[in-house]
Amino acid sequence: MKRNGLLVLGLLALTACSQSLDRDRIAQSIQQDVIKRGGISLKTVTCPATIKPEAGQSFECVGETDAGYTFTIPVKQQDDRGTVVWDLPNAKGLLNLAKFEAIVQAAVQEEIGSRPIIRCGGLYKAVQPGQTFECAVDIKDTPPPNPTALKSKTVKVRPGKPDTILVTIDADRNVNWQRLIAGVVPNSTADVPSDKTPPATTTPPAADSSKAPSAKIPSAKGSAADFLNQPGAADQF
Repeated sequence: MKRNGLLVLGLLALTACSQSLDRDRIAQSIQQDVIKRGGISLKTVTCPATIKPEAGQSFECVGETDAGYTFTIPVKQQDDRGTVVWDLPNAKGLLNLAKFEAIVQAAVQEEIGSRPIIRCGGLYKAVQPGQTFECAVDIKDTPPPNPTALKSKTVKVRPGKPDTILVTIDADRNVNWQRLIAGVVPNSTADVPSDKTPPATTTPPAADSSKAPSAKIPSAKGSAADFLNQPGAADQF
């Protein structure tokens, strides 16, 4: 069962020869429960060799995915008879979807002003570098967001597709996500002027033919007859 987000294992797991918890039984129970609840496969879960029964005391087990990624699993004793609770945090190679959904939910709520429902499916998910997947977003009674108020985690998708959360695992196995909104255009810097914008060019006005200079009259050379015989000499008469 779940209690405050932790998985509770009711184990009367004391060894027969000593007052130590049965580490193999605890590890096996954690491994089987992760596989059952998360739909994933864990290669191994290993707990400390000696676990002294003591209420309130904690210890750590180590899980390993089939891909070879390891992560720690905090375990806390509820009593001195072997009842323990354990929580699987987000780790490289394994994603606690319940915790991830809560993180995304808080971020989206801050942006839109109402509490959405985020569904990624299951409780845990084994992830690898380069992997992508989507989570569903259920937003009720919320007006369309203002494009100028959208944050960097919002991008445009084709109209008609419901809102989703696109999750990407980078080369270092870090988890990145962005909210995809149907038909909403994010902020753009296209209208922001640049310091390197070339100066505007202007086209000089067309010449006014009414003010065009008249043809040049050739100067007189020699006699009057010579003058009149020159081309263009009589054009002005």
